[in-house]
Amino acid sequence: MTGGSERGYEQLDTILEYAATLADLAYEQTDVAELGSTVGALAELAMTYPGDHDIALSFARGLVSLSYELTDVAAVADTVARLETLAGQHAGQPDLALQFAQGLVNLLSKNGALDLCEGAVARLAELAGRHQDRADIVLRYAMGLVTLSVRQTDVAAVAATVDVLARIAEEFAGDAGIALRYAGGLANLSYEQTDPDAVAKTVAALERLAQTHDNDAAIALRYAKGLVNLSYEQRDLTQAADTLDILARLADKYEDDLGIAEMYARGLVNLAGRQTDPASAQATVAKLASLAERYGGHPGIALMHAKGLFNLSYEQDPAAALVTVWSIGALAASFEYEPEIVAEYAKGLFSVSHALPVSPMWRVGLSLWWAVSGCRVLTG
Repeated sequence: MTGGSERGYEQLDTILEYAATLADLAYEQTDVAELGSTVGALAELAMTYPGDHDIALSFARGLVSLSYELTDVAAVADTVARLETLAGQHAGQPDLALQFAQGLVNLLSKNGALDLCEGAVARLAELAGRHQDRADIVLRYAMGLVTLSVRQTDVAAVAATVDVLARIAEEFAGDAGIALRYAGGLANLSYEQTDPDAVAKTVAALERLAQTHDNDAAIALRYAKGLVNLSYEQRDLTQAADTLDILARLADKYEDDLGIAEMYARGLVNLAGRQTDPASAQATVAKLASLAERYGGHPGIALMHAKGLFNLSYEQDPAAALVTVWSIGALAASFEYEPEIVAEYAKGLFSVSHALPVSPMWRVGLSLWWAVSGCRVLTG
């Protein structure tokens, strides 16, 4: 009897190892058909050993991988429903609850409908409430709340969602993952707000988070987004420029982070688009040029430089505007006629052509043809 029991344990260990291997395989697979086959094998094991928590956990991991790779929302919802059933069958197992929570997060990423998003977040709230000591489950709830704040367009609704994130972040102070999601919610709120004072209050909360989590580039990026939104809403251009000076210092501090640099570039483009004094616009575009030189070869920042040059050309006299537009053309050429940069060049040529005398018009027409041809070659 003892020998038989030992062989039984050895066999179960082998099955557990097989299930874990299948779950690892599912995580690596990207082909949905192959992944579905792997999850099918895990489902058979779970049916054969219905009371084994470890096998159920491997099956749940496979379902989570499947929910991530599926693109059809209904299919993802069905997969998450299987996770919910599995978690219910093994109630009291937080690791299975975590897999269900992750499945809900995956569903949220595929589902843009606000009502369905609210339903998924409500289920995440229930899970977090039942497992208050599990920061990893609470983190999934926070992730769901951030996604909800993106889907919401009513400022009051977004603010209420962010208030929940604030309470979670306070309860789990020191958890960088949860703090990041709170920062994401604040950045989303600042985007929806239009009152400069309200945006400033939101950005102040982002600043405090960035100071608390000093050297966290991901949180700093959300702070940068908030600063861009604030500068856009500030009606006084001097205040907007001061806000962008803060962003400039942030970009210097995180000079290796292209995301923050691009946020600074976007802020400069917005400012240049609002400046009507050519000298002021020129100074702003000079900062864009310096930024583009620092991150030479980065098409996103080069595009912002091109947009800034276009905004500048709009405020200049025709002769100066034409020189500025030629600069956009040179920029397009240096980036092998990147379509979006070419589009800025074409816009500039079209804009400046209305103010030019007849004699140089043939040059503008030829340049427009060149710009469109370059774009067509790239996209064809």
